[in-house]
This record gives sequence, structure tokens and C-alpha cells, in this order.
Amino acid sequence: MPRTIGRNPERRARVKAGAAYAGVCEKTIRNWIGAGLITGYRKGPKLLEVDLDEIDLIIRPVPAAGR
Repeated sequence: MPRTIGRNPERRARVKAGAAYAGVCEKTIRNWIGAGLITGYRKGPKLLEVDLDEIDLIIRPVPAAGR
């Protein structure tokens, strides 16, 4: 199966929107980019976007205790 993460520009969002999508602050998104957990896409000198599919991959539910 070909890798499609990052190739769909319709699933990209600005850092602020990505943070709202993930339920975290913008600083967390920037930290994830800096740590290499997700890719940041520079679009001009100030605009930075993230791929929402990559955010989906790193956010996962925590199982309840005893399961």
C-alpha cells in the first residue's frame, strides 16, 4: 500500500487548527514537529501547516484499567 500521509493537501491545517483538532495547545504541536513526531509544512515565511492524518496516528486512546 503506498504511503499517503502528507500527500493530501486537503487534510492539512494551520498549527492553530491542528491544535484544536487534537485538543492540545499550539506549543504542543510545535514540540511534536520539533521532535519529529509529525511533519511541519512551511508555506511562506510565517505560515506553517500540519497533516491531520499524522496527528491521527500519534493520538490514540488509552485503555481503561483492568482491560
